[in-house]
Amino acid sequence: MIASSKKSQITSLTLTGKLNGSDISYIREMAGAGYKGTLSSSKCALEYLDITNASIVSGGSYYAFEHTDAFEYTDKKYYTEDNSITPFMFDDCYKLKTLLLPNTVTKIDTNAFWDSSLVSITLPSCLETFSCIIPSFYLSEIKISESNKYFKVIDGTLYSIDMKTLYRCPVNYSNSTFNIPEGVENIYASAFYYCKNIKYFEYPTTLKSFGYQSLAWMNLEKFILFPSVEYSRLGYYSSINEVEIKDGFSSFDASILGGISVSTVKIHSEVPPTIPDVWHSFGEKVLKGSLYVPKGTYSAYYIAYGWGDFSRIYEMDGGGSNNKCAKPSISYLNGKLSFFCETDGVSFNSTITNSDISSYKSNEIQLGVTYNISVYATKSGCENSEVATATLCWIDVDPKMEGIENSITQVRANAVLIQSMDGQIVLSGIDDDARIYAYEVNGQQVGSAISHNGQANLTTNLKSGSIVIIKIGDRSVKATIK
Repeated sequence: MIASSKKSQITSLTLTGKLNGSDISYIREMAGAGYKGTLSSSKCALEYLDITNASIVSGGSYYAFEHTDAFEYTDKKYYTEDNSITPFMFDDCYKLKTLLLPNTVTKIDTNAFWDSSLVSITLPSCLETFSCIIPSFYLSEIKISESNKYFKVIDGTLYSIDMKTLYRCPVNYSNSTFNIPEGVENIYASAFYYCKNIKYFEYPTTLKSFGYQSLAWMNLEKFILFPSVEYSRLGYYSSINEVEIKDGFSSFDASILGGISVSTVKIHSEVPPTIPDVWHSFGEKVLKGSLYVPKGTYSAYYIAYGWGDFSRIYEMDGGGSNNKCAKPSISYLNGKLSFFCETDGVSFNSTITNSDISSYKSNEIQLGVTYNISVYATKSGCENSEVATATLCWIDVDPKMEGIENSITQVRANAVLIQSMDGQIVLSGIDDDARIYAYEVNGQQVGSAISHNGQANLTTNLKSGSIVIIKIGDRSVKATIK
């Protein structure tokens, strides 16, 4: 019913009736997805899709191929099923921001929203089974009818109706501490994906499990591990200033911290818990930090398998304190650069350098207006924090507006803040739908992304200390991976 000449122009769409695989495939193209991967921005525009009063039925063509975590596509094809949101149905729909699902749908399957840019999702009123994660960097709103018998939303967070499972917290959760309600037993996979504002958790006595990637893309000040809770690998591209391991572990699977940068590990067990084998040991990102052990147990941990791999081991005082300032965060808004630290009463030591300050002899000079920022927190009686770094630059909104007339500069530009951690690059202040590229100094491309809601996230395999060239439109900016 929608001409192919118009499908790339429609931004808002409401549908009723029956939708089969052929319809879903067509909708996916309108929202930016092909059978394998994303389409160019010129071929798609659909941001709002309301299929509340439509129904999903079997039949028609396949709509997508299966792919792995590494985005390697297989030959397995996916077709629609009656009243189901089947795997990869809205995968790669990077244009789609708001999605209202059919009320008749009873099941949402694994990987249905695998790689999405959803900001708002309204779940079906008849939903009975929810088996997928919603790993969107932008998910700010989750809705479901109060009449649903299986799920409910409280303070923006999706729970099972009995409050035993916490499924998904929105990324715009504003408090620095998330109080997991008493009665919650299970934290679902990717539950707190990209919840950047959360720094601490309050834990219920009922907690039994913390799911896979539940802490992915977070920057926590502290996380506590309890022997009564089962943990899967908690997250990639995350950092935790302090991990506290409570007493009571006889065996410890250190691989649950794999992919997370940890500054400090503090353990309370007087006898080092056994680490089963090399596959369950601490990773390099954890071993770079410091290990604090109970007073009088330094030698035991120094020779213990896995624990002795820490290059820095210290004994805690009687109170179990390591007195280290939390790593500060960097932000830029309305012409002001600001720092924040969870540790009260700190002062900030910062250094800002301008790479454009130099002497030249040529008759033409390219100015990048780039500032390199580093800051750490300090407080009397405490160890200095880890150093936080960022790059601040200005990218032309309209290069034609640049110039100098009568000694007055004319330029329209956006301030862009670039921060990196373990190969992950985050850019803030980018115009929406801008394509961003990352290159090594030899010119080889190592990553790309499309900006949404003023932010872009690039995943690279670059190691700490590497120089990366980031291309934003016609401008290129040099940054260092931390």
